Parts: sequence; C-alpha cells; structure tokens
Amino acid sequence: MDTKETFTCPHCGQKLPFRIIMKVKNDFEFECPYCGLSMVPKKTKSFTWGYIIGFLSFAVPQQIVLYLHRDILLAFLIGFLHSLTAFGLVSVYIYCNTTFIKPSSYP
Repeated sequence: MDTKETFTCPHCGQKLPFRIIMKVKNDFEFECPYCGLSMVPKKTKSFTWGYIIGFLSFAVPQQIVLYLHRDILLAFLIGFLHSLTAFGLVSVYIYCNTTFIKPSSYP
C-alpha cells in the first residue's frame, strides 16, 4: 500500500514548512520553497475555517466573561487565549491531514 506522507512536496519529498498552512485551500496551486515546482493540496479544508473558528472562540468567551465579571481586561485575555488555542489546533489539524499532489497540468 502506497501511503503519502502529509505536508511533503510530491516532487522532491521535502517536508514543507509550517507557515505554508496559510496558503492551503482546494485547487490553489503554489510552489515548493525547496524545488520551485508547483503542487496543489489533495482535498483539504481551507485555512479560512481557522480564522472563523479563531474569531468565534474569541468573541463568545469574551462576551460571556464581560457579561459575568464586567472586567474588560480579563475578558480580552480569556478571549485571546481561547482564540490562540483554537487557531493553533486548526493549524495542527491541517498540517497533519493534508497531502499534496502534482497539478493535473503537470506532465
């Protein structure tokens, strides 16, 4: 059984840097930073979900804490901690579950 390693270039086999997750979305072609050849993610979740989940995980806990304690600094810090955690978890999920393939226009 041929298994492809996640987050590696299909051309050179190098592990891609973590910062590439910002570019990941279906049918978006970008270049490998090592070999310069094009690749596309194979059916993945867009990182836009990371931004949406990060925002919601900031806004909801922040509003609850602000309503209950009337302390804006505490509310901001709790909201920021929740959003940072959610953003990081979405990033790690995408990094661990995305495989790249050669674009269909590539010979």
